[in-house]
Amino acid sequence: MVLEEEKVTYKVKGLNFKKFLDILKKENIEVCLLQKQEYNLFTIQIKQNAIKKFLELTSKLNYEVEESSSSFLLSSKKTIRKNKLLFISVILIGLLLVFSCNMVYKIEIYGLETLSKQQVIKVLDDNNIKLYKTKSSYNLDNIEILLKSNLDKVSFASAIIKGNTIIININEKINNDNLIYDYKPIVAPFDCIIKNINLKSGTLAVEKGQTFKKGEIIVFPYIDYKDGTQLSVKAEAEIEAYAEVSYTTKYLENHTQFVRTGNKVSFNQLDFYNFKHNDKNIPFKHYQEEIKVDYPFNNFILPLKQVKTTYYELIEKTVYIPFEKVKQNIIEENKRMLYNTLSNTKNQQVFTHINYEDNVYYVTTYLKADVVF
Repeated sequence: MVLEEEKVTYKVKGLNFKKFLDILKKENIEVCLLQKQEYNLFTIQIKQNAIKKFLELTSKLNYEVEESSSSFLLSSKKTIRKNKLLFISVILIGLLLVFSCNMVYKIEIYGLETLSKQQVIKVLDDNNIKLYKTKSSYNLDNIEILLKSNLDKVSFASAIIKGNTIIININEKINNDNLIYDYKPIVAPFDCIIKNINLKSGTLAVEKGQTFKKGEIIVFPYIDYKDGTQLSVKAEAEIEAYAEVSYTTKYLENHTQFVRTGNKVSFNQLDFYNFKHNDKNIPFKHYQEEIKVDYPFNNFILPLKQVKTTYYELIEKTVYIPFEKVKQNIIEENKRMLYNTLSNTKNQQVFTHINYEDNVYYVTTYLKADVVF
């Protein structure tokens, strides 16, 4: 297969084209394409092996010549020649990133209570499990076996590789001889009247129909024996009660609040392994902070992130908002707070009382319901 010789297109400006073409023919310069655009301008295509001779001739004849285009392959060759160092750098960076992504730079250990991280790392070092090695060189199953066999307090261990980090999870053995039972009683989570109790474990401190204040004990975490001794147990019971809870919001129509002025400053910084430069000169006395985090090398699992912190200037301003405009929003927010307090409710009754005193509105919402806890 014979490859077609590369050609380059030129724009030539001058007069007496016919004489010029005769000279090209006489000099054995083959013209592949000729297009006349204006009376003194034409486009001509020359083979690559005749370019030098063509340019020397046009210069001697005082023709203006401008390279218009060349084939993709020829342009690519020129680009590569001009940017050889850049191409080599890109290739080297790519190889470095691929190599970097296949390395382990960090070991994280979770689940330690009585054991220290240094004890675990020593077992790993003694068995040549160290940092800065390729991921494929680590036998994760062997790490689990080594930790269990060398550390008596380890009952279970697991190891995985995530990104450039080996993550080791450890469960330690429980020493039953030193185990202290610290059971908690069941206390009233709110003011209520007890309707029914299904006791599962513990000792009752309540009778049906009795009223309890929030925080008072309903079930003790122990059992009394006839000989006067006690056994600590977990307090468990299913309790049905009638509860009444309330939530009050105070509201001033004229009140101060911080609002943005429109002025802001932003800081961009790179955070590598949680090491970052924190020298910030914030020109505002009061401000609101907004942080945006981006991971430019996320696909390469590099521990590098870009943090953009924006500070918005705030000023204290007195505003007037009529109570009627926010009344319903306050009531709905009160209800939301009450529903968060009570769960598993039925036969609900909700009502709101509003009191105005000393330029302050007091909005109190009440929730009465049967509950189970």
